[in-house]
Amino acid sequence: MVGQGLRGGFYGLAGMTLVGGVINLISIVAIRYLKRWGLILFTILSIIDMMGTVYDLMSYAQFITIGIYILILVFLWVNYKKFS
Repeated sequence: MVGQGLRGGFYGLAGMTLVGGVINLISIVAIRYLKRWGLILFTILSIIDMMGTVYDLMSYAQFITIGIYILILVFLWVNYKKFS
């Protein structure tokens, strides 16, 4: 069958995106409840996302996105002692 591998690749990519979204949602809920592991997980996911953005062709909107990520991370890590 022609295209069978292409369809499998699409489902694999969609599955990875779904799993990444669920992990990101879990980290955000953990931050909401002030859990340190959620902050660490969110930091790791944010760094991975920023590296992917930098690897892509940079546009003005992507610079703003990276700036927002950095501001959120700085704010959260300044308040690190409040996390349990």
